[in-house]
Amino acid sequence: MDINIFSLNYDYISERKMLQYSIGYELSLLRQRNSMTGSELGKRINISQQQISRYERGLNKVPIDILIYVLSIFDVSISEFFEKVSKRIITLKYKIKYETDHNFPFLENCPH
Repeated sequence: MDINIFSLNYDYISERKMLQYSIGYELSLLRQRNSMTGSELGKRINISQQQISRYERGLNKVPIDILIYVLSIFDVSISEFFEKVSKRIITLKYKIKYETDHNFPFLENCPH
């Protein structure tokens, strides 16, 4: 299976992993801004708190139907959500390229 990767002169990072991480992080922020726990959100969409945690940490991919449902719960449009995800990815790329002290879980097991 080929994974599309990009170069930042010294690192190769899977764009898919970065996207997955960014989606999860934005979901976490959205949930927290709406004063909801992972357990409460899980009950609302009928999945476990542990699975919510895996999505938010970028360990598991969020199925599109669940993403759309969660966004509807918080009354956020798909375009608004992915605009934030896009900005987060740009920020991450900058940090990875210019900051030496970064600790991102999606960097694990990526060639350096």
